[in-house]
Amino acid sequence: MISTFIRYYLILILCLTLLPIIKAVNAAGVIYDFRLLFLQLWEDLCARLAGTFNYFLQYLKVKYGGKQPGSM
Repeated sequence: MISTFIRYYLILILCLTLLPIIKAVNAAGVIYDFRLLFLQLWEDLCARLAGTFNYFLQYLKVKYGGKQPGSM
């Protein structure tokens, strides 16, 4: 999970840095929409982080059974 986060973060930073000078054209002559790609990467990253956080909360609920700290 952490390596995925670092990879997406580095890609995002690199792309935002290089975005003004990159103009990629595919074989059909269509300019590739990097902003859409970065938006999708960012949304995927946020969804993964939310999923990881929710999993962690469920793990804590199962492990501690909703008990308050110090009431064991």
